Parts: sequence; C-alpha cells; structure tokens
Amino acid sequence: MPSEYCGDVERFPDRPRFYGTTREPFRKILKAEAGDVEWTCIENGWFMDYFLPKEQSYMRPVPDEFPINLDAWTARVRGTGDEPQSWTLAREVGNAIVELCASEQKWEPITYVCGQWGTYNDAIKTMESFYDRPIPKTHTPAQEIRDYVAANLDNDQVYAVQAVMCDEWSIDGATVVPKETTLRQREKYFGNCRFSTLQEVLQRAKGVKGVV
Repeated sequence: MPSEYCGDVERFPDRPRFYGTTREPFRKILKAEAGDVEWTCIENGWFMDYFLPKEQSYMRPVPDEFPINLDAWTARVRGTGDEPQSWTLAREVGNAIVELCASEQKWEPITYVCGQWGTYNDAIKTMESFYDRPIPKTHTPAQEIRDYVAANLDNDQVYAVQAVMCDEWSIDGATVVPKETTLRQREKYFGNCRFSTLQEVLQRAKGVKGVV
C-alpha cells in the first residue's frame, strides 16, 4: 500500500499536480512490474480531522491548504464552493486498512473509502450551525487559482505552490471519490467498518478533552 490518501486518481491521476510527479509514476511502476504481488492505493478525499480543533486531532492544521481555519475562525472558499468533495476521518481510514489487510477478497488497484460526500459550502453551513456562530468568508476565483498553477508548474516542490495546487485539486472536483465504486467496495471489504459524517464527528468531539 503506497502512501496515497488522495481522491479520484482514476479520473485525475495528476491532481494535485505534485502527485502527478510523485505518486502517478509509482502507480505506473506497480501496474507494470508488481506481478503476483498484491497491492492497492487507498483514496479517501480530504481527511475529516481538519474540521476538528488541533488539540482534538493528531493531524497538524494546514490552514494554507484546507479551506476552513479553525484557529482564525475563517473560511476561504475556492471557486464557487459548490464543487463536490469527499471527507473521511483518519482513524476510520486506518480501521479500513486493517480490515482490508484481513480480507480474503482480492484487492483492487484502487480502493476508495469515504465518510461523507458534499461541498465546502455545505460543510461551512454545518460548522456554523453546530457552533451557532457565523464564519467570515473570503473567496478565491477558480481562474485565479488556475492561472497561478499554470505559471508555477515547475515549482511543484515549493510548499506555497503546493497549497494552491491543492486549491486546484478541490475546484476540479478531483478530491471526491466515486460514490458508486466506493459503496460497492464498502460492501465488498468494509462490512465491519463505520464511516462517520461531519455532523457525527463534531457531535462526538463535543465536550471531549484530547484526541477524538
């Protein structure tokens, strides 16, 4: 299982762009040379943990990449905000990997998991409703994102550029895992696993001290 944890890599093998120069070449090597070695790439969209306060997650905040900055209580909407997305809690991705390793079913080259499908406009409304507090928003137009990426394709190992490439990943709808395939694989491999929605994760975290 190579380190992936991305989105719909079958439709968007080069999103985010720095995956096109790091992960996609390795996927091609696996397809060509793995032989009888069983392998799969796990794809989950965004980690849902980024919706949680930093003291409730093992994952450090990435405010330059993730649209909602909990510390500042702000949101930067990329594109329209209505582009489809997927989110999955990291702990539940881990549970799925354990379950997959124990499965007697043959692995597929790409394995998808997801806790919730939606849009960032939906997610922002969920956060505002749950905390009963409006989130101030700014907007970055899709064309501004695409122009910046096009001008910086040779700098895809620079973090500031990678952050905008993640914006492009989101506005292209490349973060969203394919629902039909994901649900089919959930039935095939993950009958013993639970995949939580954002509302469920927020509710679970309420009043909890420490990591959820």
